[in-house]
Amino acid sequence: MSRHSGWARVFGWGVLPGWATLEVMGREAGEVSELPITVVRVHHERYVVSTLVDDAAWVDDVRAAGGQAVLHHGRRQAVELVEVAAAERTAVLRALLATAHGGLPHLDVDPLAPEAALSTAASTVTMFKVATADERATA
Repeated sequence: MSRHSGWARVFGWGVLPGWATLEVMGREAGEVSELPITVVRVHHERYVVSTLVDDAAWVDDVRAAGGQAVLHHGRRQAVELVEVAAAERTAVLRALLATAHGGLPHLDVDPLAPEAALSTAASTVTMFKVATADERATA
């Protein structure tokens, strides 16, 4: 049985670019969790970011599931979420801040901030690169 959020369903419709629903197996209850997320594109790659806290439940669920998840943006797509090293997060965070409606005030950094400030902020978030089965096969 799946836990549903009203916003997760809306994000999954694929109405707005970047809005999606992440489905991942919960590590404790063994149920699929669905949550609304923003998918950020940088250089033709897709990323999902946990900007609130590093130990968010969905981050722990993704890690426990070995990165196996489903993205729903108009259609469902099985993906593998691969954690991004802190040193590689700055460009993705800059793109997220530039596209985030209302900004991300809890990060307290401007999208036009110098590289050092963005790098510091990027070290406080967890980020995953989205890989499909086709992308994994050619890697």
